[in-house]
Amino acid sequence: MPKTVRLTAPLLAGALVGAALLVAPPAGAYPDGVVYGVRDGATLVTFSPSNPGAAVAAPVVGLQPGDRLLGIDLRPVDNTVWGVGASGTLYTVTVGNGGTTAMAAPGPRLTLNTDGSAVIPVGAAFGVDFNPAADLLRVVSDTGQDLRIVVADRPSTATAAPGAKAGTTFYDGALKYAAPGDPADAMSPPTPVTAPDVNAGKLPRATAAAYSDNVAGTTTTKLFVVDTAAGVVVLQNPPNAGILNTIGPLGVPADAPSAFDIDAVGNAYGAFGSTLYRIDVGTGVATVVGPIGGGGLDGMTVLSAA
Repeated sequence: MPKTVRLTAPLLAGALVGAALLVAPPAGAYPDGVVYGVRDGATLVTFSPSNPGAAVAAPVVGLQPGDRLLGIDLRPVDNTVWGVGASGTLYTVTVGNGGTTAMAAPGPRLTLNTDGSAVIPVGAAFGVDFNPAADLLRVVSDTGQDLRIVVADRPSTATAAPGAKAGTTFYDGALKYAAPGDPADAMSPPTPVTAPDVNAGKLPRATAAAYSDNVAGTTTTKLFVVDTAAGVVVLQNPPNAGILNTIGPLGVPADAPSAFDIDAVGNAYGAFGSTLYRIDVGTGVATVVGPIGGGGLDGMTVLSAA
C-alpha cells in the first residue's frame, strides 16, 4: 500500500483536502519533478520532466457519461488537482500508485455569474490554469473564449469574486491582440495602448496557458498563453480584458495537441505534438526535451522537486 502524504512541491506527494487525494509516486521515481498530463480527455499520463519517454498512462475513472477533461491544473492554495470537463463540470482528480490509477470526482457545474445559466467551454483546444494570487481557475480557448471560474465558495471578504459560490463563472474579454485604445493595464482608469502589437488584427488560437509565481500566497503573477496559430508565446495583460501582447516565437512547430505549465520554482514546459519542450517565457523560445511516451497531451500540470 503506497504511503499517502500531503502534496508539496518538495515532496511531490499527495494531498487529502476535501475531495481530492494524490498519492506519492514511488520513492526515487521522480527526483526532478513530475508531470501529470491529460491525453484524449480521458487518460492521465505521468512522467518525469527530464524523461518524458518513460510515461505511465492510466484511464481516468469517474467522468460523467460522455464527458472528457479539457485540461487540469494544481490548485496552489491546497495542492489539489482540478479539471474542467467539456460538459461544463468541474472535477477533482485523484492520482494513485505512481500514476497507474486516476479517479475523477465530479463537482459543481459552471454557471454564469450574472444569471446562473449554464456555461459550456467553447472550442477544440483549451488552456486551463489557476491564478495563484486570486485562487480562480482561468480557461482560454482557441475560439477566443476567456473564463474565470470559482472552484470553492468564496468568503465575502475576498478581493476577487467576493461571496461567489463554487462553479460561478465570469466571461472576461474575448482574446485579442493589443491595439491602440485597448487597456494596457488593470488600473482604473486603465492606461491605453498606444502602439499595436505585432500580431494586432490577427485572430489568436490560444491552446495553452500558464501563470507564473505558481505558489500559494503570492501577490504577483503573470498569465502566459501559447497561440499555436502564430507559433508564439504571449502575455495576457490585463488578463480580465483578454489583451494579448506578443513575447516571441516558439521557434518549433506548434503542433496539436498542446499543453503548457509553469511549476512552483519557475520552470516552464510545453508539449506540442508528441514532444516535450522547455520554454523561456522571457523570449518565447522552446528547447526540445524529448518525445513523450505514447503521444501528446491536451493539458498538464507540473510539480517541481524543490
